[in-house]
Amino acid sequence: MSGPAYSEAELDTLARMYVEGASWEDMVATLGRTRKSLSVRLVDLRKERLIGVRPKAHKSVAERLNEIGNAPAIRLDGDDILVRATLAEGGFPRAVVTVHGTVWVGPDRKPWRRYPTQRLGGRRKAA
Repeated sequence: MSGPAYSEAELDTLARMYVEGASWEDMVATLGRTRKSLSVRLVDLRKERLIGVRPKAHKSVAERLNEIGNAPAIRLDGDDILVRATLAEGGFPRAVVTVHGTVWVGPDRKPWRRYPTQRLGGRRKAA
């Protein structure tokens, strides 16, 4: 079911409001059409009149930092136990990029795979 056809005046108003950055609510109120009808017609109108896509409004850096500052800290259950176990084994590994790829290196600059926790697989016996 389609509504009445758009007049040239309505198309001009729609194009002008879009270029000026009017909100969808303003365009709906001004033209008396549904948002879906306006968005469908706007696609064709932009192609016909070579109107570019308007850039999306992004929040300023200060606003984004304020939101990040208000976010609660991430807490994993038992993370203190994990940290103690890792420190008992010699510390945290770090990623090192080499010519052959990325490898994990321990605090003593040895490859991480040589640590005791990584070698226990060979000592396990079948039950």
